[in-house]
Amino acid sequence: MADLKRKVRIEERIKIKIGEAKNLQCRSHGSVEQRDVYCALSLDQEEIFRTTTVERTLSPFFGEEFQFEVPRKFRYLSLYLYDRDRHLKQDKVLGKVAIKREDLHLYHNKEHWFPIRAVDADSEVQGKAHIEVKFEPVLKGNNELDHHNNRMTVRLLECSDLTIKNGSCDPFAIVTMCYSNSRQEIRRTKVKKKTVSPHFDELLSFEVSTPTL
Repeated sequence: MADLKRKVRIEERIKIKIGEAKNLQCRSHGSVEQRDVYCALSLDQEEIFRTTTVERTLSPFFGEEFQFEVPRKFRYLSLYLYDRDRHLKQDKVLGKVAIKREDLHLYHNKEHWFPIRAVDADSEVQGKAHIEVKFEPVLKGNNELDHHNNRMTVRLLECSDLTIKNGSCDPFAIVTMCYSNSRQEIRRTKVKKKTVSPHFDELLSFEVSTPTL
C-alpha cells in the first residue's frame, strides 16, 4: 500500500489593537474646531475593518481590537485616520501608519507609538509594470527612412501586484504623449477583469515629428 502524502495547511492570523491618537491638527489653521475621527484598517489598500467614530476631539481614544485570518499575500498593513464630514459625501483622510509585512513581528505583543504620515497620490501607488519603448523613423513610400517623422511605440506586456479597491481590481493602462506645443495624445489599453496581475501585451503607437517632441 502506497504511503499517503501528508499535507499541512498553515493559516495566518493578525491581531491588532488600535489604542489612541494624539495632537491631531485642527480643521483650519488658527481654529480650535475639533474633529470626528475614525480609523480604517487595510491590507495594502483593501479596507478590512473600521473603528467607531470618536467625536469632537483632537486626541481620540479608540481602544478597539480586531482579529482576522490573512486572506491573501500583502505588502503593508496600514491604518488610515479620517475626519468624518457631516456635510460632504467624502471624509477627509488625515494621515496613515503603514507597516511592512516582514516587520510585523517587531511589534508582536508590544504597544508602540507610530508617527502619522501624510497620504498623497504617489505614496498610494502599488505594483509593477513591464514596458518596452521604441523610437524609430517612419518608412516613406519608397521604403526610405523619413528622419523628420518618427514613431514612438510603447509595448505594455504585463503588470503585477496592483491595488485591490472595494474587493476587486479591473485594471487598464493609459499612455499619454506630451508635445512641446502643449498638445497631448492619449492611448488606452483594454480592461482586464478581476486580476491584480494583468497580461496586456498591447502596442500603443504615436506618430511624431522631431521638432514637436
